[in-house]
Amino acid sequence: MVAAPASYTVKSGDCLWTIASANGVTVDQIKQLNGLSSEMLQIGQVLKLTAAPAPAPPIPSSPAAPAANTTTSTYIVQSGDNLWGIATSHGMTVAQVKQLNGLSSELLHPGQVIKLNGTAVPAAPPVTAVTASVESPPAAASDSNTSVYVIQPGDSLWSIAQLYGTTVNNIKILNGLTGDALIAGETLKVTGTPNAVTVSRSGDNATASRVISTAAQYLGTPYRYGGSSPGGFDCSGFTSYVFKQYGISLNRTAAGQYGQGSAVAKANLIPGDLVFFNTSGGVSHVGIYTGNGKFIHSSSPSSGGVIYSSLSESYYASRYVGARRVIR
Repeated sequence: MVAAPASYTVKSGDCLWTIASANGVTVDQIKQLNGLSSEMLQIGQVLKLTAAPAPAPPIPSSPAAPAANTTTSTYIVQSGDNLWGIATSHGMTVAQVKQLNGLSSELLHPGQVIKLNGTAVPAAPPVTAVTASVESPPAAASDSNTSVYVIQPGDSLWSIAQLYGTTVNNIKILNGLTGDALIAGETLKVTGTPNAVTVSRSGDNATASRVISTAAQYLGTPYRYGGSSPGGFDCSGFTSYVFKQYGISLNRTAAGQYGQGSAVAKANLIPGDLVFFNTSGGVSHVGIYTGNGKFIHSSSPSSGGVIYSSLSESYYASRYVGARRVIR
């Protein structure tokens, strides 16, 4: 990775957010480095982007240091788990978990052993037996049509199976389920392609669920300024790409998208709504609300690209502008 330059000279049209995003730092870091109390900039102003390098710590030269890591552990995947949930519960990012385990996708199967926060720990003997008992699901999970579905209130295994043109039994095998009970907000692995979307005036929970499921497939995709494809997204490029898959055309910028659809009060948010923030003056960031106070968005290079965040996090809570509903 190319390190950020030591300084940057402000040009016409620049703002702190675009400068931070283009150089792999955050707005707060730039403000702290330059002693800024606001986000006002002047053309020709020179901004420091990196702090003076500190002396290299001696710890990396000691081969014994990794062994002293008391947080090194393994985790056995349970039914209903996903990489985001595992990563956040262990203080890691999805990208870190994928890199540590050599994963090229986010598909998991019950019984799979995931390494966390360090070098591999030999799997306990019982793991082999668990893996053998679920030999079929991994084969199904390798299907190129496998995707993640976010359970909505009122869903049943039968309705989800009908939506994706599969069977209840296939969904249960793929997710290691023994019963039919579902919990709204949890995720299921499903195979097949969702039936064509029908947009109605009264709203469409099924459409919203598909939008969220599609968005979740791109967790960990790197942030790329001006990006609007799976090779890399910026915030509005991500939302416009996801909604485009369901015939919903969004404007290319966060500010432009804020002028679409209908306004929604924060207390009335439902999955699929667009949520907007003022991160660099005016409406400058957008994400997709997924329920339970969380939203999915392409954040920044330093935050891991496409991630889940919470509306209650201080950074986003203080910069929240509003929401728009574009699914009708």
